[in-house]
Amino acid sequence: SGWEEAKRIIETLLPMAEASSAINGDLGPFEDIFKDARAFVGGELDVKKANLSEPEENIGLSEEEEEEWEDYDEMDLRYADRFFSEIWNILHDEECMSGILDAESPDFELDDVLRVYDKCRLVHTRNFYPKDVLKDFKRNITSYVKGIASGRISEEGRTSYAGEMYYFSERNPYRYDLCFTEDLVNEELMLNDLLMRILQHYTILGIDMNMLDFGVIMAEPGAPTGHWHQDMGDYIFPSSFYKSRVAGHDLPPFAVAVITPLLDVTMEHGPTEFCMGTSNLAGIDSLELEHIPMKDPKLQELRDDFLSCTERCCPAPAWRAPLLEFGDVLLFDYTLFHRGGSNNSPDLRSLIYNTYARPWYKDPNFSVTGREVHATESPLSRFSEPMQELMKNVRFAIPDEIKPEDPDVLANIQFDDLEKQKQFRERHNELEEDEGEHGLIQFRVSNVDIDIEGLKACMRTEGDNVSCYAFHKGMDLEISAEAGTIIIIVAPGNKVIKSIRTHPKDWQGQIIVSSLNTKF
Repeated sequence: SGWEEAKRIIETLLPMAEASSAINGDLGPFEDIFKDARAFVGGELDVKKANLSEPEENIGLSEEEEEEWEDYDEMDLRYADRFFSEIWNILHDEECMSGILDAESPDFELDDVLRVYDKCRLVHTRNFYPKDVLKDFKRNITSYVKGIASGRISEEGRTSYAGEMYYFSERNPYRYDLCFTEDLVNEELMLNDLLMRILQHYTILGIDMNMLDFGVIMAEPGAPTGHWHQDMGDYIFPSSFYKSRVAGHDLPPFAVAVITPLLDVTMEHGPTEFCMGTSNLAGIDSLELEHIPMKDPKLQELRDDFLSCTERCCPAPAWRAPLLEFGDVLLFDYTLFHRGGSNNSPDLRSLIYNTYARPWYKDPNFSVTGREVHATESPLSRFSEPMQELMKNVRFAIPDEIKPEDPDVLANIQFDDLEKQKQFRERHNELEEDEGEHGLIQFRVSNVDIDIEGLKACMRTEGDNVSCYAFHKGMDLEISAEAGTIIIIVAPGNKVIKSIRTHPKDWQGQIIVSSLNTKF
């Protein structure tokens, strides 16, 4: 019931707050959250104030961390400075903006993964999974995708949660999110020792964390850039900062996405793009962000940059697009804004995703109204006990019919057969049909890191006139133009270093210009 769910949330929040020393003999900034919870459950919730004078265990805060928390206690929680101060630190931290750890390096340490994730809410680790195991898994995924395309596996079906389809198109006909069946459970990868040590650490999700969802995200050749979005719903409670002064990194993570590519991703494939620092604003309604007071005038410009974007774009200095290689793993927080890049390659770009969460969290992206179906049709009895425990709330695909795969066909699947598939399923090219429609579209062009004096962004306007604008490093330009407009980035000497053709309707959003996707 609702009040039992709230009790589970509070029972989780209280030890989390104690562990972070945010509570020092009283409930501090969490007081309003607990009051809301008590009201929600009819006063039946009894949350005792924490007493840290005699802690049950030493959580190992360093002197530096203790000083940070002393500063935190002295900070007026009504102000937004703490959020934008952390964002500023992230945007000027090389580990957050471009750092890569290597699991095969002799210097690799688990503590480095935890430290980077704690401050950045994203960590990229090279050589994470054994490549031979991942190759075998890719063969089975290829069989699954090709089986749906050939009709061996029915396109009709649902998931173990409810009557929802087990795959869907992500806003345009070029992107698909395909949930896996039980047959695609791979314990060697999903119970990977390093992955479990990371996720089950108390600073990430804790020992009782669950797996929520697993599958593959595919972008066909020609897929335009996706929309910026977060995977989470509400941050613990709706409008938590407005009601309780709690938001951003005030609380530890509660849900984490883990992705690994099934090929070496280049800029042409359209890597997943992240807006770094946005996790610090989770729980703050975009409409109220403008009105939260600030003490430090130096941070107001940074706030204005994020205000100008809200959920439709990312300030240029905050953009990051990790280029993942086969065997890499990237962990990112549910509160971090991200989007899929445009696939300008001839390959079907595929990423495996697994999502994990604290036991009380329910993924708002999928219905859970039919969870009793999961209990009856997915007993998980053929898996190990740790796997059963991890996946007790997981979302499975249940196609209406699956015919057995010919063993010879499976054995002869080549490593790059998935990329050569190109299309997940037949469809009309809606994008090309839409391109005949006229009308102005609005979007942003952002220069992330190209520092060339005299750089300009030019576009052709009505009457074949060409308008050019200064386009220096870190700059964002607001553009209004017809679909199909050509925008060129011009260096001194009229050297064109990038040419961009706008997409129709709302496919565009924001065009990123960076050293990663521009030749100069």
